[in-house]
Amino acid sequence: MLDRGWQDEAPPDWDHADGTPDPARATTARTESGPRPQLPYVAGFDGLRALALLAVLAFHHGFEFVRGGFLGISSFLTLSGFLLGTLALAEWSQDGRLNVGRLWEHRAKRILPPVVLTVALVVVLQVVLRVGAGPGFRGDVLAALGQVLNWRFAFSGDGFASVLTDPSPVQHLWPLSVLVQLTVVVPLAFVGLMRATGRRWRTAGAVFALAAAVSFWLALRTARASGNDGLAYYGTHARAGELLVGIALAYAVLSPAVRRVIETRQGIALVRYGAPAALVGLAWLWHSTSLYSTNLFGGVTAVNAVLTAFVVLAVTAPGPATTLLGSLPLRTIGKVSFAAYLLHWPLFLLIDDARLDLPSPLLFLVRVAASLLAAAVVTYGLETPFRTRISLPRPRLALVVGIGLAAVAAAALVLPEQPPPGVSLTVDDGSGAGDLDVVVPSGGDEELSVTLVGGTLAGSLADGFTTWNGTYTDQQVRVHTHVAEDCPLGGAGPVRLAGAVVGEDTACAGFAPRLPELLEAAAADVVVVMPGVADLGEREIDRAWRHLGDPAYDSWLRERLHDLDATLRAHADKVVWATSLHVRLAPHGDDGDDWTDVAANDPARVDRLNAIIREVVGDREGGVVDLDAWSHRLPQGGEFGATHRLDGRDLTPAGAAALVGKLVPALTGEPGRATPDPTTTTTALPVDPAAPVDPAAPADPAAAPG
Repeated sequence: MLDRGWQDEAPPDWDHADGTPDPARATTARTESGPRPQLPYVAGFDGLRALALLAVLAFHHGFEFVRGGFLGISSFLTLSGFLLGTLALAEWSQDGRLNVGRLWEHRAKRILPPVVLTVALVVVLQVVLRVGAGPGFRGDVLAALGQVLNWRFAFSGDGFASVLTDPSPVQHLWPLSVLVQLTVVVPLAFVGLMRATGRRWRTAGAVFALAAAVSFWLALRTARASGNDGLAYYGTHARAGELLVGIALAYAVLSPAVRRVIETRQGIALVRYGAPAALVGLAWLWHSTSLYSTNLFGGVTAVNAVLTAFVVLAVTAPGPATTLLGSLPLRTIGKVSFAAYLLHWPLFLLIDDARLDLPSPLLFLVRVAASLLAAAVVTYGLETPFRTRISLPRPRLALVVGIGLAAVAAAALVLPEQPPPGVSLTVDDGSGAGDLDVVVPSGGDEELSVTLVGGTLAGSLADGFTTWNGTYTDQQVRVHTHVAEDCPLGGAGPVRLAGAVVGEDTACAGFAPRLPELLEAAAADVVVVMPGVADLGEREIDRAWRHLGDPAYDSWLRERLHDLDATLRAHADKVVWATSLHVRLAPHGDDGDDWTDVAANDPARVDRLNAIIREVVGDREGGVVDLDAWSHRLPQGGEFGATHRLDGRDLTPAGAAALVGKLVPALTGEPGRATPDPTTTTTALPVDPAAPVDPAAPADPAAAPG
């Protein structure tokens, strides 16, 4: 998909006995620059592109069962590296030279025209229909045209999660930037190594393999230092390894020693029947790996590249994988996969559930059909004619391409930048929490506007505000929420919690990128941060699974909460943190029902989290409200009574009403009021939020100070 142009059609007689390419027998085409090798058409390559494309499309649609579909991009890079390496070796085998300028010319003719068309489409959709409108639009477009988009995203701070939340309409073009950058550098490195090694060309192949290993190591070090987002995901140095594996494969298949092994009966059987297993391995990685998997850059990308390389080798010879990947449907999709990848993202943004109210699977089919149809038009109407029928001198070609790039860039700068069509932040947890105006004034004057930020505990407070508004018409509160179930305030990523792994789903991945936009749209008087349960679990910090109370974890979490607090304060006049409530989580699945078996229920973890929250807030006046202390005094069973707590974690409507009765006065600075419990006749009496709390205080609020 990302690089079909490396593979020109040629007579299929360019093979060893086992079907692997032999550059020494490559057909040549005469041009003004001399002979140029052409690689034979291998249908299985297009089939592999088709599978990887469909995985990426399913991932971008939001299917959780393909949460690792973004690894299809890695497979594209590996295949591109193999074709680049094979083509370079084929040309070098003729006369010991590689015409780098001609190679760059062919790359430009294949890549740039459809890219310019795609970005032009993005600009038109933004101006006319506000599709893709949002902060950073112009900068993203210019970076995409300049082939440096990956570096812009690497230092933007939002990470790849933004592709599922508030996406740039050119978000998907970052791999093209990586590919173009490597296309400039790798041929030069190839020429230098081949000249330096002379007849010992296998040494050059070993250097490329070593460079791939170094790239994977750099990606791992970067991810451990700053997470999977940003530099580890987008940096050219961190992603080069996936392409270099393909180049190393090109050298390997030309090695006499490797070919002797492949051409044995056992070698042929291994390649032929091992390929289906490699495809299954790729499918498993694309299903099970998430953006925040701790081993994403600790082996997954390397394994994905190696498995892809094995499939690439296998489909050059007869076998089950060759038959499957060379089938008519897959190879047909593969032939238009480059254009389909370029066009699918703006079309996905255009064909969304707001414009086309369809069930998710049907909407996906419509999106895919539209992408493939548009791709066929672009492939056979623009891409193929431009690279096969238009012959221009290089200066004139550079002028034509430059004019196209400049025209689109000028349009992006001159045409009006439309505002986003609105904030859509609903979390699919059945509660409706996660949107603007979750609670609105009911017949009285609005005195306070609040944005709740956190997990489902924060969302469960919405019922309490509804009860408050129904009781006190003179002190109405408007509530917005930004919540995601079991999403740690420390950031998305795998968290071990009560026997399950949480914090990796789409809602959590989008929590941080969506936050600034929601805060701007809500324009609330005060932001209230309510910790959930996920930060009480374990996550991998410095190559070990750690939890609250571990100095390394505490230091890491303190820094993350400082960053969150800074983000909130940059978009809100007042930020208040609530202390975390103690919890009694039940073990997940069939692990039993004794809450004492769950390490996250340790009160010491909650106490440590609350201490870190106070450290983050510092001496900011009114920066902390102690909901944990108030929860100890809830009537009818105390903080874990069934009337007020649900499953030992979130609040019932009665519990929410009781705590909101304490929270609103703390936010407004007015005297506390009694708030009716919506499920009982018991009234939660006010407690002075500034009053000291006695841990041994009785559950009856009437006996408590206040």
